[in-house]
Amino acid sequence: VIANRDKENQYSEMLEAWTDVCEGMAKAELAPAPEQVNEELLCDYTIGDNHTGLYAWAEEAGDDWNLEKSTDILKKAMNHLVFHSPNAETAFILDVGDYFHADNTNNETSRSKNKLDVDTRWAKVLSAGIECICYLIDLALLKHKKVIYRSAIGNHNDHSAIMINIAVKLRYSHEPRL
Repeated sequence: VIANRDKENQYSEMLEAWTDVCEGMAKAELAPAPEQVNEELLCDYTIGDNHTGLYAWAEEAGDDWNLEKSTDILKKAMNHLVFHSPNAETAFILDVGDYFHADNTNNETSRSKNKLDVDTRWAKVLSAGIECICYLIDLALLKHKKVIYRSAIGNHNDHSAIMINIAVKLRYSHEPRL
C-alpha cells in the first residue's frame, strides 16, 4: 500500500532532507591550479542519464544495480577520463539530465507520477549523489585551471537538479576556479 502524501508534506520532507545535507556539508578545500595548461583546449565531461539511486534486480532487469554501483562507476569513469585527458585550461562537467532517478520521497517522477524502484531513502540518495558530483569536480580542479559545472533538468529530476546546483554553489562558494 502506497500512502498518499499531500503536497505540503512532500515539500516539508524535501526541505528537511535538504537541510540535513547542507548543514553537514563541508566547504571544499582549494585545490592548487595546474601549472601548465593549453588555453586553446576545453575538456568536456558529460554525464548522461546517470539515474543515481536506481534499484534493479538482475532477474527482472538483466543486471543488478544500486546506489553504490551508480556512484562507484561514475567516480571510476571520471578518474579514467581526467587521467587521460589533455591539460586543457577549462573543463566542462555537464549533467544532461536525470542525474537522480527519483525526485522526491514518494519515489516517483514529479511530472507524470511514474513509480520508481529506488535504492534506500531519498535523503541518502541525494546525499550520495551530491558527494559524488563534488568528487568529480575535485578531480577536474586538480587537472584544469577552470571548471564549469551544470546540472540540467530532466524528466526524473525537476527539483533535485536545482538542489544539486545549489549544493555545488554553496560547497564551492570560495573556489574562484569553479
